[in-house]
Amino acid sequence: MCVCTNVCVCRVPSAPVSDPDALHEAVAEIVSMLKESKTPILIPGVEIARHNLRGEFRTLLEQSRYPYTTMLLSKTCLNECHPQYIGLYCGDRSRDYVRNRVETSDAIVIFGEKLTDFNTGGFTALMDTKKTINIAYDHVRVSHHTYPKVYIHDVIRELAKRIPPKDPATLNIHCASDGCVHRRTLAFEPK
Repeated sequence: MCVCTNVCVCRVPSAPVSDPDALHEAVAEIVSMLKESKTPILIPGVEIARHNLRGEFRTLLEQSRYPYTTMLLSKTCLNECHPQYIGLYCGDRSRDYVRNRVETSDAIVIFGEKLTDFNTGGFTALMDTKKTINIAYDHVRVSHHTYPKVYIHDVIRELAKRIPPKDPATLNIHCASDGCVHRRTLAFEPK
């Protein structure tokens, strides 16, 4: 009996490379918007986990010193005891502080999150397009400008070099692990 051994050759595809001009322009516009912002917030999404970008994102996060929230699909994408983590954002199903912090932000930076009905609390998430930077897997949208062929991993690496840090004392960060009790939760009382 003859058995073919070369039927399937598996190769792990290399990460796609961004258009360098589009990447440069997108990052410059993001940095400009963040420099002007007073209340920026980061939202790491499910693509951070899918593409193994947790370490790179954590570096960016800690250099920026901005608060961050997650949505349901990306829950536990990063450590929820991190001092910059403010809690889960899910539209009107969020804690009041988290919902207000996201929805009144002057720069919302979304990294690879899917804005589905499930993730947005039945589409009740209110994020102003003019104040939103959406970094998807293969393109970036800053307000109403779209940059195709710009990949999330390249944006994270470039932003980590250029993100303007803020003083955490001015950012109203209420760490979720400091006594966070959801408004609909009742304390357990054994009988």
